[in-house]
Amino acid sequence: MEQSSWTALQVTGIWVVMEATAGIVVHPVKQNRMNTTIFGTTLINVDMLEFGKERCENWESLPLQLGDSFMIDKPVFDIPTLFYNVSIDMEGQPQHLNPLTAIDGCNSAAETNVTDIAIEVANDAQSVFSNSIGGFIVSPSIATLLDPSTCSDIQGCLKYCPGACLRTILFHTDVTYDSVMTVKDVNYPELTYTFNSAEFMGTKFAYTSAYFGASLSDTDYEVSFHNPSTNDLVFPSFVAPIFLNVPSSCDTYATESTESTVTIVKPSPSRAECDDLIRSGSFDTEESMVNFLQISTSPS
Repeated sequence: MEQSSWTALQVTGIWVVMEATAGIVVHPVKQNRMNTTIFGTTLINVDMLEFGKERCENWESLPLQLGDSFMIDKPVFDIPTLFYNVSIDMEGQPQHLNPLTAIDGCNSAAETNVTDIAIEVANDAQSVFSNSIGGFIVSPSIATLLDPSTCSDIQGCLKYCPGACLRTILFHTDVTYDSVMTVKDVNYPELTYTFNSAEFMGTKFAYTSAYFGASLSDTDYEVSFHNPSTNDLVFPSFVAPIFLNVPSSCDTYATESTESTVTIVKPSPSRAECDDLIRSGSFDTEESMVNFLQISTSPS
């Protein structure tokens, strides 16, 4: 990162007593899902001052907080976010209060089910998240796919993995299939995690994709889809991986090249599937036409 690209910014604590406020809210999703060039929150040379000083008992503000409701229509992390040389001053916290955390992702995970966070920390010179080593802030789901000895808990329902180099990949799939996505490290099969599909706005239409997301390094992975009830291997008629922005501070991230392979596993087709390649394709009744166009979610 060249010095000419740095931006100096200083943020101080705001002494307003209210619930669920934050110094900076980091929104984990974008609205234009197909744009692979959009970046999210980028903090470069930011000093956040006096967040712990003389804190009131009912003051719940945090320095950094992942967005938990505003304009989040799909619970999948898809907006590359960068922290570079961020310092957070949490000195002077009253000893009888629960200590503040630098960044919180609990509300985001609980309220909107965004559980696949991967935020790049290009430079941690102030040792906010580690001992000055760059890496990624990740959800526990992403940490499951990495060497467990390298990641540490930083509270706030997040982990910090120094030295990690990750790239977020969105997997667009057929929304009419109820499936879960399993990602497995080919070289270390014990490193595996199963992701749920991101819901999209309640009622589903045939032209709307379901979304899965995972942030991966440059190792070999197998991606497979399974029936959530039986765990049988399935294939949701199509899977389109979209590789988002590359990280700025490392180069051992997942790529589309053959050197870094993301293999999508497909089951052998059955005779029944071959006999019904166009589902509800006869259009012989009004109901079959509706079934072809629209898939409704189960009642809550």
